[in-house]
Amino acid sequence: RTTGESTPDDFSAANCYDTMADFDASIADNDTIIFADGTYTSSAFENAASRGYALLSEGITIKAQTRGGVTLQSGIATGLFRWSADLSGNDITIDGFIIEEGTTAANYYIWVDNSSATKGTLTVTHCSFSAPVFYSVYNGTSSDMDVTVSNCNHLGGGRSFLNSVDMDDGDVLIQNC
Repeated sequence: RTTGESTPDDFSAANCYDTMADFDASIADNDTIIFADGTYTSSAFENAASRGYALLSEGITIKAQTRGGVTLQSGIATGLFRWSADLSGNDITIDGFIIEEGTTAANYYIWVDNSSATKGTLTVTHCSFSAPVFYSVYNGTSSDMDVTVSNCNHLGGGRSFLNSVDMDDGDVLIQNC
């Protein structure tokens, strides 16, 4: 569900979206998407432009209703969330999830590739990553992003927790992980 689109603090079925495709067209910069407590497989992430993951172009916050109360499972080799767009200084925040392998090991869980000359911000906080993934957080080749990862756990597997191919003028801060 997104803030402003349904009754605040009401996570009943009548006030929630079932999948990201259900609200994809209504997402705007600065929206907040809250996942109700539970486990979500890759089919919940599919939208019109993708298969098995959420392809996004907005600066948004995606968070768990209760930190640690939401498990996201990959089901396709590409990942869960992907931004590949002109983010023009937007902020992206991922907060409070347990992210793990589902039916297929993913190459990444969070991919950001900002094609704008204006720096954006990616914040990943209070998340736990557990799977043999190449990169839990991947900052793409044209990205000009400041990346902050805080209060997260990487529970093994894969090549590394964070891969930043080309930071340009971006900064990376990892704390309390």
